[in-house]
Amino acid sequence: MKKLLLLIVFIGFSAIAQESSALLEKEKVKSKLSVSMLRELKSSLKTNYGKDLDSLKVIAIYYYQPKVNCPNSDVYKFIKPEKEEPKDKKYIKSDLLYLCFEKGIASKYIKYDVGATVYNAFFSENRGCEGTVCVTSDGNYILVKSRASVSTVNKFLEELTGRR
Repeated sequence: MKKLLLLIVFIGFSAIAQESSALLEKEKVKSKLSVSMLRELKSSLKTNYGKDLDSLKVIAIYYYQPKVNCPNSDVYKFIKPEKEEPKDKKYIKSDLLYLCFEKGIASKYIKYDVGATVYNAFFSENRGCEGTVCVTSDGNYILVKSRASVSTVNKFLEELTGRR
């Protein structure tokens, strides 16, 4: 009886995970940056965050929209100066950058999007209170309008680079 109950719970969680994955797949935006936007992005990443996209080949970015775009969101409520960086970075198969477009955010790991470069490249038209983008050094990217799980980010990275 106990094993049957565990099996039912496992099947339920599997169905939820598949449904969540299917929803993200539907919301996924796959495209390529223009040459000028890619040049601007690479320059900003290198100058402002010390990330050389040409050397990295691919980077994942978690992005938090401006508060004005998300008046009913509690995203910024959880960002505290003393809070340590989430462990996501340890499990993602690329470098990871946390950015926001809200001045005055005090965080050890979330950086301000200087010049709104990342916002303009990916999130000005793809509005969501949080977003995740994986971008390669040649400008190909996959974006979702939510904070994607580590496994989803890794799937996007594999899809972009063709390697596991």
